[in-house]
Amino acid sequence: MSDRERILREEIPPCNLVKEEEETTWSGATGGWTMEESLLTPGFALYPVWTGTIDLSGYAMDYKTFYPSGATTQASTIPFELFSDGLRSYTVVSTVPLDAQEVITTIQSLSAPGMIQLDLGVIRIPGHDWETIMFAETELFVPDNSIVPNTVGVLRPLARTQTGSLEPTAADTLFIMKVFIGLNAFQDSRTLVIPASRVIIPGFMDQEPDLEYMMRLKRSLELANQV
Repeated sequence: MSDRERILREEIPPCNLVKEEEETTWSGATGGWTMEESLLTPGFALYPVWTGTIDLSGYAMDYKTFYPSGATTQASTIPFELFSDGLRSYTVVSTVPLDAQEVITTIQSLSAPGMIQLDLGVIRIPGHDWETIMFAETELFVPDNSIVPNTVGVLRPLARTQTGSLEPTAADTLFIMKVFIGLNAFQDSRTLVIPASRVIIPGFMDQEPDLEYMMRLKRSLELANQV
C-alpha cells in the first residue's frame, strides 16, 4: 500500500432486540442502536437504526481530498428474525448527515437517498444530491423455509443492490447509517438478532491543485447547507 492509499472503515456493533407480538416497543437496543419510526405510519412501528461517523478532519486540515475507489460491507453472519415475512437492511455512507425517519420513509417508498423520490402528497421528504451519497447498499432477507421448524428465525439473503456516487470529497466527516426495515413492519416479530458488521471504503488521499480543491470544498459546503 502506498503512502497515499487509505482504507476507511467503520465498525457497526451487534444488537439483540426482543418485543411482544404486535407491539411496537423493543427492548435490548445497545451499542448505539436506537428505534425510529416511519413518517408514513407514525406510532405504528419502530425500526432499528445505528449511526456513526468517520473523521477526516486531519486530512481536511492538510487540504487533502479523499478519492474512493470502491466500497463494500461485511457482516459476521446473517440477521435472525423470529415470526416474520423478512426484512431489508440499508447501509449508507454520506457526506452530509441524514435523518433516520426520512431514510426509513424513503426506503419504504421504493426509493433511496440520492435517488428520485416518490410524491407522498402531504409528506415532503427533502431530496439529497447524488454526490452526497458516496455509497449505499440494500440487502433483502426472507425466512429460510427449508428449515422446518425454523425455531430461531433463520433468514437467507435474497437480493443485494448498491447505489452511490463514489465521488471524491473534501468534507471533514463521513456519516454512516444502518437501518433494518421489516417487510411486515415487524408486527409479528418477537426477536431480531442484528449481527456485527463493518463498512469498508478503499481509496487514496491526495492534494488537488488549489483551484480544483477550493471549488470542491465550496461544493461540499453548498451541499451540506442544503440539509
